Amino acid sequence: IKVWQAQIHAGTGKPGTLLAAGSDGMVIACGQDALSITELQMAGGKRQSATQLLAGHAFNVGLNFCENTPSNCPSSF
Repeated sequence: IKVWQAQIHAGTGKPGTLLAAGSDGMVIACGQDALSITELQMAGGKRQSATQLLAGHAFNVGLNFCENTPSNCPSSF
């Protein structure tokens, strides 16, 4: 995933965990605080808003993006 637009967001959780997903974007837990992603690009895909991505994919809150690819996620994410 390439992140094009994001900002620091208050939040806690295991690094890589999706804390919220909605019209404001996707909030993912980091080592400290969280990251609110509003624009991104999936591998092989086009640049799009998080809202567009969420309209076409079902990501459940609590999903950890690092669990299936732990070598891609540093311990402090």
